[in-house]
Amino acid sequence: MRDTYDVVIVGSGPAGAAYARTIKEARPTARVLMVEAGPVVSDPPGRHVRTITDPRERVAAQFASQGPQARPADYEEQVARALSPSRGRSAGLVARPGTWLLDTSAPAEGETGFPAAALSSNVGGMGAHWSGASPWPDAAELSKDLDPDRFDAALTDARRLLQVTQSAFEQAPLGADVRRLLGAHYNPGRNADRVVQPMPLAMEVRPDGQRYWTGPGVMLGDLLTSHGDGFELRSDTAARRILTTAGRADGVLLHDRLEDREYEVGARFVVVAADALRSPQLLSASGIRPAALGHYLNEHTMTTNTIQLDDSLRAAAQGLRKTSEGAVDVLAGVSWVPFHDPSFPFHGQVTQWDASPIPVDDTFEAWPGSVVECSVFMGKAEVRYEDHLEFDDSRPDYFGMPSIKVHYTFTEADRQRLDAAVAEAKRMGSLLGEPINGLEPAVMPHGASLHYQGTTRLGSDDTTSVVDTSLRVWGNDTLYVGGNGAIPTPAACNPTLTTVALCVLGARDLAGRL
Repeated sequence: MRDTYDVVIVGSGPAGAAYARTIKEARPTARVLMVEAGPVVSDPPGRHVRTITDPRERVAAQFASQGPQARPADYEEQVARALSPSRGRSAGLVARPGTWLLDTSAPAEGETGFPAAALSSNVGGMGAHWSGASPWPDAAELSKDLDPDRFDAALTDARRLLQVTQSAFEQAPLGADVRRLLGAHYNPGRNADRVVQPMPLAMEVRPDGQRYWTGPGVMLGDLLTSHGDGFELRSDTAARRILTTAGRADGVLLHDRLEDREYEVGARFVVVAADALRSPQLLSASGIRPAALGHYLNEHTMTTNTIQLDDSLRAAAQGLRKTSEGAVDVLAGVSWVPFHDPSFPFHGQVTQWDASPIPVDDTFEAWPGSVVECSVFMGKAEVRYEDHLEFDDSRPDYFGMPSIKVHYTFTEADRQRLDAAVAEAKRMGSLLGEPINGLEPAVMPHGASLHYQGTTRLGSDDTTSVVDTSLRVWGNDTLYVGGNGAIPTPAACNPTLTTVALCVLGARDLAGRL
């Protein structure tokens, strides 16, 4: 006899946490099981690693999230890198701390490839490592299939779940000056909610001024401590198959990775909220394959210009306390240049640091908040069916699932948009100061954004989408999806707030049927 739950949620990142919290708020007596293939890496589970102040403990959490790249021989090297006063980036293509690269093989002929595509494996998923940036999308960035009023209400809930604030760095040195200089150029012709402004960030600013970044552990909150109250989290537990009967999901085949055994659990509803790569992988492995599954892959190609603020602002910084948070980071503030069509079809993220994130010589002097990364994100000009994931049953991956290969191509229209984004990053930097080392804006390799979208896309046509506007998988009434993969548009802004809002819509629909 298999144990049966009202809802089984696969994945413990922001999407899974949004489903769990919303369902339990609406149906407190519901029995919810959340499974995560990776380990618990923090206390409480799902904690954001930036809130771990001890550097060795923080690196240990990142290290344990790196799946096949968590090689014991590399641990001390990662600790040394974290303790180094230099923030210089390593040469070559490397995964960010807490992640590992998906596929380093050469792209197929005629394709651009996706060399920096990366995954995390831990309770909290990428939500334990993310930047916290939570901007809201412009109407032009959203699917026309969504009801605007319903989505706006879901956005309000998403902000609450993520604890989004724009005042986290209100005392940061020179933040207002940066926004004033940028606003003089970008604000004319914009509505009040789309002018240059502090970046909405998912975090709590505590009475003592400490910033506590939101991870899924914050979203789950007391669900993690109310044992016996109908919520259970199982780590090191990989979902191998969604079980179906007569076209309805009614269970999940799980693999206990610590005991190396498989077993089944029953479910009235199943939510697949792994990520934009592994959610379609699980659906495909389960024989659930809508025509659009794994297709229409889109990401935010990113270009970054690193500059130092004009020396005329130095006097305003004199006597200011450095805003770095000890060993955690030297972040000093983040501003936002929102998407605005047609004048600025991008997302601008302007990050201030107390030290240089790129290698500099000994003569370089950083003053509080003076080093600025002007990052411009662009969605693909053409979201195409041909950009897709290929699943190979004959080559199991680290978790024993079909391996994933990415087929991705930048078209001429994409290249033209990227050229415009590079020019915009250069212009943005010129409004603030001079490039460090005289460098031109850098274009990050495909996949480096970690914002992968479209592979389980939402829509109203079952031939070009995977889920409907309630996030139910076409043809399977009891199966829901959550995650960035549901976003069908080439939106430019960071996707997490949008994703959590979509999950709120799905969770409300599911809870209404319990």
